[in-house]
Amino acid sequence: MAGNTMEAIKKKMQAMKLDKENAFDKADQLEQKLNEQKIVYEKSNEEIQNLGKRITQLDTDLETAKVQLTEQNEKLENVNAKLAARLR
Repeated sequence: MAGNTMEAIKKKMQAMKLDKENAFDKADQLEQKLNEQKIVYEKSNEEIQNLGKRITQLDTDLETAKVQLTEQNEKLENVNAKLAARLR
């Protein structure tokens, strides 16, 4: 009977050791996935920041173009008015 008890304890210990090894393997896998996701997050965040900067630059360029267009339209209107005055 003592032999059976010892054998049962040994089997239980082996099962627990296997469970522990599996848990450590799973933890390692999850840590690797976490590190991969951190890299993806950092790259995505950097891309978002770059796109934000690009949008800001495009907005600035758009405003500059609008001002230039308004100025050129005013110049064109003045030239057209002068031309119309000369033709009268």
